[in-house]
Amino acid sequence: MKKIFLILAACFCGTFVFAQTEGEVQSSENEIELPDVTTVISGGALTAGKDSVPDYKKILPDKNTGSLELPEMESVQKKEQVSQQYVQNSSDEKNVYAQGSIGGGFPFSFAGDFDIYRMSGNSPFKVSFFHKNAEDFADKKAADGYFFRKTGIEAEKKFLNEKSEFIFSGWYKNQNEGLQSKSPVFTDYLWNDIGGKMSAKWSLKNGWYIQLGGNGSYFNRYGTKSASDSVFESEWEKSSKYFSFVPQFSAGWKNSMFDVNFLAKYETQLNVKETDSLEKAPEASSAEAVHKGEFRLNFDWTDENVKVYASAGVIAGNSIGKQNVLFPFLLGGKAEIPYGLSFRPLCLKIEGGLDSVLEFAGNLEQKYLFAALYCLSSEQSDWYGQISASVPVQDFFSVNLSGEFRKTVFDNGVWTPDYKTSPSSAGFYVIKQENRTELKSVAELSADFEKLKFSGSWKSYWLDVPSYEDEQSLTASVIFEPDNLWNLKASITKNLGDDAEKVPVLDFSGSVRASNSIRLALEATDIIKLVTVKTRAFAHSQYKQNCGHITALVKFQF
Repeated sequence: MKKIFLILAACFCGTFVFAQTEGEVQSSENEIELPDVTTVISGGALTAGKDSVPDYKKILPDKNTGSLELPEMESVQKKEQVSQQYVQNSSDEKNVYAQGSIGGGFPFSFAGDFDIYRMSGNSPFKVSFFHKNAEDFADKKAADGYFFRKTGIEAEKKFLNEKSEFIFSGWYKNQNEGLQSKSPVFTDYLWNDIGGKMSAKWSLKNGWYIQLGGNGSYFNRYGTKSASDSVFESEWEKSSKYFSFVPQFSAGWKNSMFDVNFLAKYETQLNVKETDSLEKAPEASSAEAVHKGEFRLNFDWTDENVKVYASAGVIAGNSIGKQNVLFPFLLGGKAEIPYGLSFRPLCLKIEGGLDSVLEFAGNLEQKYLFAALYCLSSEQSDWYGQISASVPVQDFFSVNLSGEFRKTVFDNGVWTPDYKTSPSSAGFYVIKQENRTELKSVAELSADFEKLKFSGSWKSYWLDVPSYEDEQSLTASVIFEPDNLWNLKASITKNLGDDAEKVPVLDFSGSVRASNSIRLALEATDIIKLVTVKTRAFAHSQYKQNCGHITALVKFQF
């Protein structure tokens, strides 16, 4: 009897303690009240009244089911997935932008371009499209060949993570130029350029890295034949087809101060037109293909505001001039020096060495209008030196000075057309090598008074002057922007020299904000020629350039 009583007393005490503990941790609105238990002891038997034990079925699971139905709640993992998806969607919507402009003007011109891009995250991209055309130059008619059209699209995609970087890009461009009745053979000519490039970089342990890359392009040009067959044209004047390909590999080591890497590169360009359609370049061993191999060691040292860099290499190929091997090198440095006249530092840069590059034929024909190559381009080499300084005199005023010297070495001249001479019988200026000794200087001044900005520049060639440039060029401009709602800009350029155009180039533009994303703009270029309905010579040549336009534009950014 005593044992039974002790057992019941222990159970009662445990029940009391359990109920008390549960009452402390639960909120008042969730407390469970149990009725008092009345125990009657009669003789040697222990009995309980009918209502003396509470009905636990209201809160305990049924013995048949063995489970208790509780309110359904989202798991932490599910909440995190939903949250991450929402953040990702929000981020994607916020970091993709579009900007550009579209408009047209007089006389008969149209311009449009836009970019769609994402710069942040691990997968940025950019897609660009542009188109521009003009018909009629001042008093000259498009039917007489005074027109041009240019269209292109470019795309770039990056994949980034902590240890690697992959970049892919491609482009397609074409341009159509009227020959302004200057050619007895062609009414106009058109070129197409399509290509792509890629690079991949891997970061290894202890600062080591390797990088692979390459680019390739296909370029073709052809002319529209006129009705006349009285003039004979060369094969290189009729059309051109070039293919270029450049794979490269580099490996190096980098830390907070040093960057040392080795580069190996192979460059080739091929004449994919008919055999013997091109002549052989001077000192080249082939008229159909150019092959070049380059090995280079690069070194950088950076310490806070100072950087020193150097490079040395070796070049071999079948079209590098009279030399069997070339040894280009570079030595330079730049520094940012704090001083008392401005919170901005004084920036200095100086470099020099033996520079040797291969300008591809397709790039040269795109660069120089109304000009064509009679052969595949070969190596061009220069002794060169360059110095520049950016001097902030006050917080609102700065002076930028630069000078560059280049002199042909090994007779590997620069590839350029001579626009001051007569073109070929078919109307094209010939792109060929010319030795040069150039000394170029540029001085720029700028002042920023918040709402009003002034700038001026003076560019000079003191020795040889490129045929597409003038000896001296002076430019002054002013921008008035009282607020973000509207602005005005005007500039004037005066060229000086023996063959320089006497009439200065006067430009004016203004814009007003129509909304947070849209601006309306009006641009007038070469206003004096526009008003007088006169043309301007293109680079001292017999051709005229597109000048004197007034254009209305809508500029947007979303």
